[in-house]
Amino acid sequence: CPTCHAKVTKRLYSKEKIIKAMESPAALQKGNVADILDFSDRHPTIIFGGATFESCTVPIMFQNEPLLTIEKENNAFLISG
Repeated sequence: CPTCHAKVTKRLYSKEKIIKAMESPAALQKGNVADILDFSDRHPTIIFGGATFESCTVPIMFQNEPLLTIEKENNAFLISG
């Protein structure tokens, strides 16, 4: 990940530590991936496969099923998929 890469570049982590961590990723151990995306008060723009989606609540669908949705709730944008 970019965070770990930066820590190796700054010599805070060894390459060996990252290689060992990749053998058993924390996300697989926990069963999910979590991260915080900090958006401005504007609707997020999604760039996918060379296409740009702006102000789109369902930017990606497959066989009429939404794969990615964007909703606004309590002045916060929620992305799910």
